[in-house]
This record gives sequence, structure tokens and C-alpha cells, in this order.
Amino acid sequence: MEKNVQPNGTASAKLPLNDQEIRIERLAAEENEPGRIRLSGWKQDQPLPGPLVLSEKEFIELVHQAIHAGVLSHDFLGKLRERIEI
Repeated sequence: MEKNVQPNGTASAKLPLNDQEIRIERLAAEENEPGRIRLSGWKQDQPLPGPLVLSEKEFIELVHQAIHAGVLSHDFLGKLRERIEI
């Protein structure tokens, strides 16, 4: 998957799931503001109300796509590596 970073710093990745679509998006941030991520479910180009429920396998795939699309910053990934001990 190619990087999907826009000039304003936003980026997104999508995961088709049955008749829905799961999105992870990096939102535009103000200067000196930490990055913000939005997870959402969509059906027929409309956001789904209520919580987003994914299996662990689906979540891993969404994160994988988000990394390759440039949604998750290098800084975020570095901090994640520091905190996870598996």
C-alpha cells in the first residue's frame, strides 16, 4: 500500500468488512499539538453510530494498513516500540 499522506498532514487507511468499511485517520493537528487518530465505521458513505467493534485479526490488519499508508507517524511507532515488550 502506498503512502496516503495529504499536504495538510492528514492520512487514512480503510478496511472493508462485510457491507461496512472501517477507517483509521490521522487528523490535521495544530502546531505543537500531538497527533490525533480517529477510528470509525462506515456504511454506504455514512458514519455508523455507536462503538466500533473489531476482532483482533481485523484490528491487526487495520493497524498494518495504517502503518503502510502513513497514518501512524514515525514518532508514534517509535514510542510504541519502546512501550511494548513481547
